[in-house]
Amino acid sequence: MIQLDRTIDDSFCHANIGPKETTVGNIILDELADLNNATPNLTLLYEEGITPDAFAEKAIVASIDSANPAFANHRYYQNDFGKNQYGIASCYNALPQVGGAFTLSRIRLNKIAEQSTSVKDFFENRLPYVVETMLSLMESKIKFLVNETSFFKSSFLVKEGFVKQENFVGLFGVVGLFECVEKLTSFSGEPLALGNSDLADEMGIRVMDAVQAKLDSFKSEYSNIWDHKFMLHAQVGAANDIGTTPGARIQIGHEPDMYEHIANAAKFHKYFPSGIGDHFPFEETAKKNPAAVLDIFKAAFRLGMRYISSYGADADLIRVTGYLVKKSDAEKFRNGEQVSYDTVQYAQDALFQNGVLERKVQHANS
Repeated sequence: MIQLDRTIDDSFCHANIGPKETTVGNIILDELADLNNATPNLTLLYEEGITPDAFAEKAIVASIDSANPAFANHRYYQNDFGKNQYGIASCYNALPQVGGAFTLSRIRLNKIAEQSTSVKDFFENRLPYVVETMLSLMESKIKFLVNETSFFKSSFLVKEGFVKQENFVGLFGVVGLFECVEKLTSFSGEPLALGNSDLADEMGIRVMDAVQAKLDSFKSEYSNIWDHKFMLHAQVGAANDIGTTPGARIQIGHEPDMYEHIANAAKFHKYFPSGIGDHFPFEETAKKNPAAVLDIFKAAFRLGMRYISSYGADADLIRVTGYLVKKSDAEKFRNGEQVSYDTVQYAQDALFQNGVLERKVQHANS
């Protein structure tokens, strides 16, 4: 773990443990709080009935201290991938083993809504045009990567069997669903907030159904392992994404109670087999009652959430949009001081302009 942190300067580096309890998994969980490293990012592939409660509770205690590991709904993901094995990578990207992503391209749903003159214009003109254009762009990018570059011809990763071209997929990312719904509902009155209104949730589902339908109708020459389709991905954002909420999340500052938040998230996680996640800071006393937090996670997975994480509201190491950053390192970077990993730079907007530090703090009740 120390070697990874010292040699890989990017906290998108990711490792998985579980679903079964192992000696190595226990050692990792025992050391996370003391190490308190941003690399690697960790996910527990959790499956109720296979992952022991004691092991999962140990993971929750570790996450309150170190933001690691997050929890993935292993049964849900494995059902999606069928006979093919998967792993969680980067922020929370679910990808085929011995493969990866050709490209992750994204659309900003909020910007499409802003350019629309009505709900009808959005669904009949603007959204279809943008999605179709993005699908064409992605296909062209992948064609160039496969045919014009040398990666799949000469990389040692390919030659030595670590990755295979047929196991790569195209990831179609979306951001800004929250703001998109606000804009679309404002055409008929007051803007409504996702997670705080049934009508807003219905509009969000309508948007995602429309995007999904376009992806389903597109046939790629590539993405063999996914039936020549692209996978939807709830993208976590990029630099200068001011006023754009990651993926299908509820905007910070508008979060309902945690149980309502989870119920809302579960409505949208089904669209994103290549990754989506919601992150919840907990107050410190949650460490004394990890069973209560685990009960929340179990309920979330039963409702249909794919990925959920916790971290300590007062901890230095936190989960930003999917990757990990130390708040102290973010301050050092702002002040022009040296830091040891480059992901800190990407966290500046998220932490200091997009309100990640203001997420609603949760409490674990027995």
